Amino acid sequence: MALPPYLKNSGTQFYNPSLGSAWDIAYLDVIQIPGIVKCVPKTSRKVDVANGPGLSSATLRLQGVDPGTFSLAIVTWTPEQLAELEFLLKKVAPVAGQTKYANGRYTTTPTPVAGSKAKPPRPASFTFYHPAASAAGIESIIVEGVEWFAEGPVKQSKMVTLDCKQALPTKPVVSGTPQLNAPNLGGVPNAPNPANSAGKKGP
Repeated sequence: MALPPYLKNSGTQFYNPSLGSAWDIAYLDVIQIPGIVKCVPKTSRKVDVANGPGLSSATLRLQGVDPGTFSLAIVTWTPEQLAELEFLLKKVAPVAGQTKYANGRYTTTPTPVAGSKAKPPRPASFTFYHPAASAAGIESIIVEGVEWFAEGPVKQSKMVTLDCKQALPTKPVVSGTPQLNAPNLGGVPNAPNPANSAGKKGP
């Protein structure tokens, strides 16, 4: 996609093709996102901190890694880019409905409005590529929220921000009835027998 070195009729230099790089471009479901983007992913470890009374130190329990997150800022400056972005937003914006995970992807069946026909399921997770996201190990995302059409960094430009979270496979559901761990009194020395203590009075 050709990018103009100047924003039309603004007199402001907006993008220099000689300085362009792959870091200004991202792909959603192998389709290039219109305009230029900014993507700075964050990954973090889930840490449980157990403090002891009166202690200045703590016990750390590492509990895995949280899904990566990032805000994807998209800037457009031509009517064609804006039309492509509006089409993209209709596809990725969150909708109310029932979400399921199957065949490596999340889908949402929109909740029908009263008096309207039921709508078919639509994708809720999307493959995503940007050099920074790839370095962070993020290959699929869910759009959690959208900041709609703010003024861009220069005149005549528009900016949309997508709040994204890494889409990870769901854990398999374990079928069957959970079993409670009953105390094993037989393995405890001098364990009281409830049957022998029935009706017995204290001293």
